[in-house]
Amino acid sequence: WGGTTQQQRIAECASNGIPVDLIGDPECAAKVQEKLEGFVKASLAGLKNEYMMRGFAPKAGASKVAHGILGQMEANETKAISDLIAQCRRRGLPLEPDPDKQTLVHRLRDAVVWEQLSTEELVKECKMRGVSVDDCCAAPSDSGPFLKERRMFSAGPVSLGAGGVGSHKHLVQLLISSAEVDMVEARGIPAWFWKGHRKEAEEIFQWIQECEKMADAPLKDEYEKLGYSGFPGMSRGHFLNCLTCSFVWHTCSPDELKKECASRKMADTCSATTLTSEDRRREVIDQLLVALVYDFYEAAGIPARRMEISDAANVHVKCEELDQRSAEDLTDELAKLAGCERKDLVEKCKVREASVRHLKQVLIWQAMPWDELQKECRSAGAPCHDWDWESDLARNLLRQALSLKPAAAAAEAGKGE
Repeated sequence: WGGTTQQQRIAECASNGIPVDLIGDPECAAKVQEKLEGFVKASLAGLKNEYMMRGFAPKAGASKVAHGILGQMEANETKAISDLIAQCRRRGLPLEPDPDKQTLVHRLRDAVVWEQLSTEELVKECKMRGVSVDDCCAAPSDSGPFLKERRMFSAGPVSLGAGGVGSHKHLVQLLISSAEVDMVEARGIPAWFWKGHRKEAEEIFQWIQECEKMADAPLKDEYEKLGYSGFPGMSRGHFLNCLTCSFVWHTCSPDELKKECASRKMADTCSATTLTSEDRRREVIDQLLVALVYDFYEAAGIPARRMEISDAANVHVKCEELDQRSAEDLTDELAKLAGCERKDLVEKCKVREASVRHLKQVLIWQAMPWDELQKECRSAGAPCHDWDWESDLARNLLRQALSLKPAAAAAEAGKGE
């Protein structure tokens, strides 16, 4: 898993838009993620070969333009980063304080493609990116702590010429402006915050770039300096996300903080009038950060909001430990929990992943409170009674999932034999 656990890889798949539920098998989803990571790191020549091997071909009549773009991109692959920065400045593309080469290559590729698209195709591109074609291009800001040395905005407001709003030049500039929004959102800074708190957002952006260079231990220390403690299994990406959100939320006005709560279905947590006190603001921000931790565990397939957060953390750690155990050990553990013989599971758990999946589900059930387990049993059609212990309900759910007879029926059948 490249130094990460299977659970962390699955969470990463979900965060990158890979539909783990639709694919069905977490192992396959993780392989898709690994393949995509390989594409990102591949040279342009390698991507071209992969593209052609998969049966794709450029549209008729577009070959000359396409080859010209590919030629420019191949040339950019070999250029120094200082040359790429100069190209971005000439085209008015956004620049981070410390950009990496591959990001600049991709950004220049997009700009070159946009310039070659027809006006009709540019309108489609704008709609796909959620950009209103009626917007006017905003002039860049000269404020901020690092814009003097390396501007994050274009070199200046662009004259639209005779075409005006909706012209080819205007649409290209709108897409370039959207690239800036993409750049900051990739660091976890919301577009609305970037537009409304430019100076503070730039400072957060620069600081997050510094954090990305830190080793895991110093990064965790930065998180704990804010007065928060990490939970077991939290990934590096999650620490960065929490740090970014914390700084954004501490800068928000009471009304903006209220909207953030509402967007996360926490409208009852606060009202704008109760956020005038700094202690109350801190309390609300703490609750928002806890919600992010819940989101992290739920992205890993753990219904964290149906149990205590500490229990969800323990489940996450135990799930990671399952990935290190042998297939035989897993099957024996599953048989013990289901109250059946190992031979009863031979057909049901032919592959190791099946045993892992069932055991992870058992860990989740064992962490749920009694009333949630009752709901789970009723939903699955598993036996449940008011006098059952949590362990009994978890075993009933497991037997139901394995298509085994209910424990009571199995015991009666055994007496008959």
